[in-house]
Amino acid sequence: MAYSHLASFSFSIPTIVIIVLLVIISKYIYRLTFHPLARFPGPKLAAASSLYGASIDLLTSGSYVKEFPALHEKYGPVIRVWPNHLHFRDIGVYDEIFKTGSKFDKDGEFYANPAIAGAFSEDPHRKTALPHRKLLAPGFTREAVRRGELRVASRVEKFLEKLGGYAETGRPVNLTKGTMCLAADAVMDFAFQTPYNALDAEDFQSDILVPVVDFCKMLQWPMYFPRTFGAVFKITNILPSWVLERWFKGILTQQAYRQVCNTRVRSLYDQSRSPEENQTPSVFDTAFNPNLEKGQSTPPLSALGADAFVFLLAGTDTTSKTLITGIFALLDASEPHMLVRLKQELREAIPDRRTMASWATLEQLPYLRVCASVSALRGVSHAWCQTPEHHSAVMTFLQGPSSPPASTSTTSPPPLSQTLTPSAPNAGWTTTRPWSETYAVSPAAQGSVWG
Repeated sequence: MAYSHLASFSFSIPTIVIIVLLVIISKYIYRLTFHPLARFPGPKLAAASSLYGASIDLLTSGSYVKEFPALHEKYGPVIRVWPNHLHFRDIGVYDEIFKTGSKFDKDGEFYANPAIAGAFSEDPHRKTALPHRKLLAPGFTREAVRRGELRVASRVEKFLEKLGGYAETGRPVNLTKGTMCLAADAVMDFAFQTPYNALDAEDFQSDILVPVVDFCKMLQWPMYFPRTFGAVFKITNILPSWVLERWFKGILTQQAYRQVCNTRVRSLYDQSRSPEENQTPSVFDTAFNPNLEKGQSTPPLSALGADAFVFLLAGTDTTSKTLITGIFALLDASEPHMLVRLKQELREAIPDRRTMASWATLEQLPYLRVCASVSALRGVSHAWCQTPEHHSAVMTFLQGPSSPPASTSTTSPPPLSQTLTPSAPNAGWTTTRPWSETYAVSPAAQGSVWG
């Protein structure tokens, strides 16, 4: 009798396996034949499973989105890059989807990052996300930036002092990490009135920022497996720190960052200072003092802590990328006139290099504005990343009445031409890019970062 039960159990295992395989195969057949997006061209493996993109993003040093231009050349302006995901190579579509007041909601699954749950950026519905954004918007107006100018200027002065030390000794400086430390301190000081003191780290090796780079590298995993990693994050929240230190160091770093942001938001909230009474208000003051007559209300402090985490990560990353792109381009030997012209404009506007020019003065420098704009376009706007939008309504302006419902679309800005020479001696400085970081070296005889 016992043997018969065992035989029955052993027989059920292959049966279960066969059933599972049939379900998987049926799903793939459906996606390739009967799915609403089946008529759109693209790699068949990408249409069948998201594992096609995951195999490139997660298992190689490449990036799946960087393959899109070649796929567009092969398949056309609209391609199916994931089972439920279209990509458009059309600047008109890009402007329509991402314009101010767009009616398109975000892809909720893509933006459901447990590390920043509750943040304004993670709300997929524009109607509910807009009031949250409006509470934070006053902290980023031109007037608010002007009020925080001295705080940002103090971080820049400290950064330049450290660069001066490298110039005097001729030591190479890691500008990638240096600009990250500068951006982190400036963002923290501007948004929270408390610098991160990352610039104090020896050789810009901040024990706070260095782990963040590693944490950011793992962010693509939750994008491909959101439910799995959502469960992992919930489990790790109750694990002791020594377990996280050994097995989940990236998550431990994220938790430490969130704790810093949550603590600072709580401190600002307890101060309950009004923007009118505070000469340098934080970006959260309007959220702490909502206009009840307009129907505004203060979001949960946990959500504002998530907002703070987004500001820190996004502000550090985009600002440092813009800075490092501009610096490297200016020191590029193939374009020496750029640095010469910019230095000439700065000398005329700021005769005493020991003084820090005001933002109002810098705004009036046309060539500096051009350099900053180009750096932003090259370093940030053309970042190879996904920004998917979800549309449940018929997209008549794109595909007509037959456009499939409940699908996801992304677009990319037009490609920009960017050529940077790996070695560029100019004005006494030499730049190199080992791996993905930029270093600069100034001979001891130069003795000045101003030139």
